[in-house]
Amino acid sequence: MAVVFPDLLFPKGVFAYCSVRQGGYSSGAYGGLNVAMHVGDDDSCVAKNRKELPFHHKIHWLEQVHGNDCITLPSHRRDADASISRHPAFACGVMTADCVPVLLSNVEGTEVAAIHAGWKGLASGIIPQTLSEMKSRNDELVAWIGPAISQPNYEVSADVVAHFEAWRKCYRTSDVPGKYLLDLPDIAFRQLHQAGVGKIANSGLCTYERASQFFSHRRSVHNQTAPCGRQVSVIGFKL
Repeated sequence: MAVVFPDLLFPKGVFAYCSVRQGGYSSGAYGGLNVAMHVGDDDSCVAKNRKELPFHHKIHWLEQVHGNDCITLPSHRRDADASISRHPAFACGVMTADCVPVLLSNVEGTEVAAIHAGWKGLASGIIPQTLSEMKSRNDELVAWIGPAISQPNYEVSADVVAHFEAWRKCYRTSDVPGKYLLDLPDIAFRQLHQAGVGKIANSGLCTYERASQFFSHRRSVHNQTAPCGRQVSVIGFKL
């Protein structure tokens, strides 16, 4: 199947990818490879879509809540927005449809993590929280920022940007009075950089603009085709 592979070279024993919407068994607004069970799609179609994913049997699926909780695998918990794995049988995965997925590995390839970072997660510190729970030093980590909505397409209110006073370079005024354009991937990049992460790469792929490739919640709302599906960003161990 077609997937997006990080343009950052993770260690040899680590696999990482982001799924795309092409292929799969879902139809209608979910057309393609929707991997989310919570958006109203037919569960049997979603189950078949998930089985199309590389290393699908290893993925620990989260029930993301836009918070800053991180779990370490293996775990029975699913209500979190990040996970860490040091075990070859468990891969970390986060679903997105505009929010920022961040995949992490240490340079030795013995510890990996996946983060779901929407504006609420970024504001509440999901990235530094996850880094604090990893055993590796931050300068031993490499990070990939996956497909997410780009700044020109992410208009928000003053109440939202008020959470990002420390990151003023990451937003600018919109043509609409009282509205701002917020750069979520850049905030994620700056938070990773500030924490001293050794190497960071940004995919630069916009979920809103690439309608044939990715699901986008905001695009589906604008086009009155909501709800929409989700893609998943996954990282784990090949063995």
